[in-house]
Amino acid sequence: MSSEIILIQIMIMAAFWHVISSLMIYNYLRDHGEDVNFILIRLLMFKYTAEYKRITLEEQGRVGPLFYHWLISINVAFIMAVLLGLSKAGV
Repeated sequence: MSSEIILIQIMIMAAFWHVISSLMIYNYLRDHGEDVNFILIRLLMFKYTAEYKRITLEEQGRVGPLFYHWLISINVAFIMAVLLGLSKAGV
């Protein structure tokens, strides 16, 4: 299996991980009575994530784990995309 295929697979898995963690943050906010809009979730996700961070910090004294899942997953996908681009460029 070539390295490009492995990078693509990791990138896709990280993207799915990101979508799932985004939906879990959305559900958490909705369950806590926050006003969230499912149709605009991609546009407002940074706001929702900041709100999740604030609420969990107030309730638990620390940031909730979904914040880190959301943050790490998008960074992994981005890094894999950059590595794939470098691989295609022959660097």
